[in-house]
Amino acid sequence: MCGRSAPDCLCLPIVKQTKLMGALYLENNLTPCAFTTDRVAVLEMLASQAAISLENANLYSGLQRSEAFLAQGQSLSHTGSFGWNVSSGQIYWSEETTHL
Repeated sequence: MCGRSAPDCLCLPIVKQTKLMGALYLENNLTPCAFTTDRVAVLEMLASQAAISLENANLYSGLQRSEAFLAQGQSLSHTGSFGWNVSSGQIYWSEETTHL
């Protein structure tokens, strides 16, 4: 309610495709009625973008974990892997391949 001395609070869910990723909690005790309809709309858009960023960070973390497991497995078994991107001509290989 505007005009009172208690802080204004806003809590928005951070959702990605119906999956709750977190919450955006804001509290303001300096400016009365800080969370106008227009500002809430912008904050909802930011919460949506935050959900995408959080999902990307989780995916990247999972990829790093998988790559570490693969590298460890190749090291233990003394096997390696390599690849060739035909369209670009790029050749890449695992760390263990360089030791073989």
